[in-house]
Amino acid sequence: MTLLNPLGLLCLLGIPVIVIIYILRNRFNEQTVTSTYLWTLSERFFKRRNPLSGLTGVISLILQLLTVVAITLAVARPVFVLPESAGEYCLIIDASGSMNMKSGGSTRFERAKKEAEDVIRSAKDGSSYTLVYVGEEVTVPYERITDKKLARDMLDELECTDGSASYSDALATAQAYFNDNPSFITYFFTDKEVEQHDNIEVVNLSLQKEHNATITDVVSSFAGGELALDVSLISYTDDVTVTLELYLGDEAKPALTESAELKAGEKSVSSLSVKTESYSSYRVLITDKDSLMADNEFVGYNADSSEDYKVLIVSETPFFLEAAFDVLTDAGVDVIKPSAYVSNEGYGLY
Repeated sequence: MTLLNPLGLLCLLGIPVIVIIYILRNRFNEQTVTSTYLWTLSERFFKRRNPLSGLTGVISLILQLLTVVAITLAVARPVFVLPESAGEYCLIIDASGSMNMKSGGSTRFERAKKEAEDVIRSAKDGSSYTLVYVGEEVTVPYERITDKKLARDMLDELECTDGSASYSDALATAQAYFNDNPSFITYFFTDKEVEQHDNIEVVNLSLQKEHNATITDVVSSFAGGELALDVSLISYTDDVTVTLELYLGDEAKPALTESAELKAGEKSVSSLSVKTESYSSYRVLITDKDSLMADNEFVGYNADSSEDYKVLIVSETPFFLEAAFDVLTDAGVDVIKPSAYVSNEGYGLY
């Protein structure tokens, strides 16, 4: 049993108050009668006709106490959950960029969806399911639906993002459902260290064997026929040595190959430089395979290049991007709507 309003139990403080009043109350009333003899006879006659007259005060006390208990239960709003019965499930799926990390042939996000599907399959018929999607924004794809197949199908359609996620908003959303019904069973599928909550079961999808090194930023300069790059790197898991390759333009062979030693959790800067008369773009690549290959590459463009290059913008509202490219570069800019986008080639920047 759980209580929707536990503070309602404070009403039970009325029980000792009633008991104290009962103990301290005056049981005798002073009355003037014409004859104590007649009074005594009438009292004996009353006792014979009313054998429970002595219990009147006790019965009244019991009824008052029961009234206090009933009021307390009404205010506290108890909820009884029957074992092996249908329940309400809240499934929170972390879709932040780190959930793209891959091991054993599947990403963390794919494993999270499978874990959530298993919860739906194993639930009793008649249960309801609420899905909270934690991407760049927290959304609720469906709420309290009872169709298992529909719940699994809609869950399967979710895709992971490349950005960060708002976990506080997700937990606040789940807490709101729990406040509405404390029998809600909540699972949070994530790879982050999340503070444990009494009413939320955190399922951590991260594995110790996973490894990820990434390029966080590249600062470039070009002067005197030399391209110099400061490449910021970090290994999130363990100490590793990575191989960096620098490509210029569309060249198939790297212009430079170097190695960099990284300490777990510490940012490192590796300096690269190569002689070239001109370049339109460069690409820095970590060649070592890890759990998240999407962050192993950085591409930079030379806005002062004499070579013509084109930019493709896929957007419903491209105005600010168009203005920025018009001011900062001489690149040709093409714009299409997302509904019209297919596989386009021949652009230097997408």
